[in-house]
Amino acid sequence: MKDNLSANNLVERISEPTPPFWKKVRRIGLIASALGGAVIAAVTTGGVALPGAVLAVAKVVATVGGTVVAASSLTSTER
Repeated sequence: MKDNLSANNLVERISEPTPPFWKKVRRIGLIASALGGAVIAAVTTGGVALPGAVLAVAKVVATVGGTVVAASSLTSTER
């Protein structure tokens, strides 16, 4: 059985081609991260006054988007 947690395996998986479905998922995650980050930046720099709930949602969206990007980048085609 191959060790799935080794650093070499991660490097191999990142360098392998990503299936088309996961490329779309990664793109959606990048957009979500960018939108969440833009809202966070706008609120924290003082340029825009938004309710605290909007900032909380933006933080969650940015975090989930980053996680989706990381997870979809590690997918690879079946060997």
